[in-house]
Amino acid sequence: MSRESLLTGVHGRDVFLQIEPPTHPARLSRRRKRLGEVGMEELLAQSIEAAKRAVIIKAASIRRVIVDTMAMEKAIVHPTDSRLLERARCHMVKAAKECGL
Repeated sequence: MSRESLLTGVHGRDVFLQIEPPTHPARLSRRRKRLGEVGMEELLAQSIEAAKRAVIIKAASIRRVIVDTMAMEKAIVHPTDSRLLERARCHMVKAAKECGL
């Protein structure tokens, strides 16, 4: 039995391996900001309803949903942060001393 037929038998449909993401993560962030919180809630509700109509999910399976975000904004260092600028300044001073300036 081939791997493809095994997967088809287990899932009842064809399975395709997708190596690359469907879109660039930055595009997702821009769309999410453009839609806003209300728009994202509506998009999620419509997606769930479409999945129910297509019998991909059951109502019982979505009573509790856990969502994991890609990154927390507070963990991102922006070029305007003073700590990052201070580190760059220290590197420049060290390089200047090594050159005898």
